[in-house]
Amino acid sequence: MTPVKRVLVPVDLDEGSRRSIEYALSIVEPSGGSVDVVYVWEPPKLVRPDLMVYLNADGQAMTLAEFTQNQARADLAKVVTEVAPDRANVSAQVVLGSPAQQILQLSKTGDYDLLVMGTRGRTGLSRALLGSVAEKVVRLATCPVLVIPTGAAEPSGGA
Repeated sequence: MTPVKRVLVPVDLDEGSRRSIEYALSIVEPSGGSVDVVYVWEPPKLVRPDLMVYLNADGQAMTLAEFTQNQARADLAKVVTEVAPDRANVSAQVVLGSPAQQILQLSKTGDYDLLVMGTRGRTGLSRALLGSVAEKVVRLATCPVLVIPTGAAEPSGGA
């Protein structure tokens, strides 16, 4: 079996995100591989995000898209730092667009050996209405996908 050297970890910045990153780190540790963490922000569909303005405490105006991206970058950096402090093999980025589409595009262009992502385990009407990013990625990905359920145990290994 070929060692896993490059892993993409799509996160939604909830508690399961940490677990997904931990699993990915435990998988790449033996090969000295790398982990790329990505958060995909989907702009609102009803109002263009460049038309919505946020006014911060200093009185500086920025679009909703700018504000949200800045906040997402800060939140993502915090999660990655908490899970993987001082790890040179972990990178993080925020991407705009449809989560499933962006994750699939990144997985194709990034030459990844594996995707590791969490799932909230929605069922019934909420899944039918909201869809499942993990389900779409599993169905359409061109590389293996490891889905970590919300209640999964901690990974074994040195993550």
